[in-house]
Amino acid sequence: MTASNHFAESKRIRIAFASTNGKNVDRQFGAAERFYIWDVGTDSAATVETVAPCSECDKRDDRMAARAHLLDGCAIVYSTQISVPAAAKLAKRHVYPMRVEPSTPIGDAIHALQTVLQGNPPPWLRKAAGVGINGDPIGDSSFSE
Repeated sequence: MTASNHFAESKRIRIAFASTNGKNVDRQFGAAERFYIWDVGTDSAATVETVAPCSECDKRDDRMAARAHLLDGCAIVYSTQISVPAAAKLAKRHVYPMRVEPSTPIGDAIHALQTVLQGNPPPWLRKAAGVGINGDPIGDSSFSE
């Protein structure tokens, strides 16, 4: 069994999008008023929830850490821009920051990710999924079966 077959058979990845309208990625990570969370598989995708940083969280000394905590369980967060310190805080939580052009349609980003999942995903994505090179399960992941 190949890694791509394992994705197709049993894995969905949780993705966050920094967006004002749920249709386009149009916010910087640190300025996003809400994140739209999706479960994405190789041939399907569904909105799961919308989460918003609390105003008290943004008043804390480390508001980027609070935002990163908000996205626990996601493997990737898409935004138009992210600072190096914020990206590091996400990485500590095993969330991969993905920068895209402003107004990128969420559907286009999902389709591009599905194309990667259908082929040979890069090692960081296989690791996030808990899927080894041969499709064998490894470690903890941001995926549900």
